[in-house]
Amino acid sequence: MSLQTGTRIGTAVSHIIDPRRLNVVAFYCEGPLIDYSPAILHVSDIREFSNIGFIVDSADNIMPADDLVRLEEILEYKFEAVGKQVVDTNNHKLGKVANYTVDSESFYIVKLHVQPGFLQSLTQTELLINRAQITEVND
Repeated sequence: MSLQTGTRIGTAVSHIIDPRRLNVVAFYCEGPLIDYSPAILHVSDIREFSNIGFIVDSADNIMPADDLVRLEEILEYKFEAVGKQVVDTNNHKLGKVANYTVDSESFYIVKLHVQPGFLQSLTQTELLINRAQITEVND
């Protein structure tokens, strides 16, 4: 939503995650008032997050990827948390990331929801891993 016009600009369709810090740094957006693709909204441009969505100053806050030099390296990672294998410090496979929880103020990933492998799923439905328990993020 635009604070300037009070209208809906578009929809945030996916996260852009910095794997080095495990935080959401921006969102890919699309919508009727967005003229380019991919269009990106940086989290620093979000004024407020409420039940109606993200509130920004204006449509000018949503920018083409070419204009966001500060995000270039992160965009090249093309990091997706969902589907990543989770391994403990003893090199045991715990499962794959099925989802994650993001803190709405800091935009940091605070919990990983891990779907256990087939054999582990007989005794366990889902693991919740706190951010403090994560020691490394890599492929």
